[in-house]
Amino acid sequence: MSAVSMTQRRRHADSFDVDVVLIAGYWAIGASGAVGTKTGATGVKLTRTGAGLYTLQLQGADTSLDARVPYILHCNAKVVVNDSDPTNDTDAMDARELTRDATTGTITIACFDEGGVVRDPASGASLSVLLAVKLSNVTR
Repeated sequence: MSAVSMTQRRRHADSFDVDVVLIAGYWAIGASGAVGTKTGATGVKLTRTGAGLYTLQLQGADTSLDARVPYILHCNAKVVVNDSDPTNDTDAMDARELTRDATTGTITIACFDEGGVVRDPASGASLSVLLAVKLSNVTR
């Protein structure tokens, strides 16, 4: 058995660096569920793909993500309604992850009304997202 120097050990350890980061942000929702201004969520893109359906995608190696391979571990999404009447729950919404594709770094999010019907959030609402992302320099 050969001796391994500290430099070789450190190089080996660095080649498998893994960190978990939280990415939080929200997007303003406009008329017909249109995606508006983003606040926070650096390195993440949100696209409306249909009524009440949105695709969230990590933007790959990004300097804000330390230029390592991002992998979504967990997604928590919520529709926040700017409700002028807190006693009226007719515009209450829920958002849930429907699908996740680890290869492309995408998640499909659906927004549901109280009856469980997928529909667009009202104009003036926002879609809030919290992601736990594993950053690794090891290929997915």
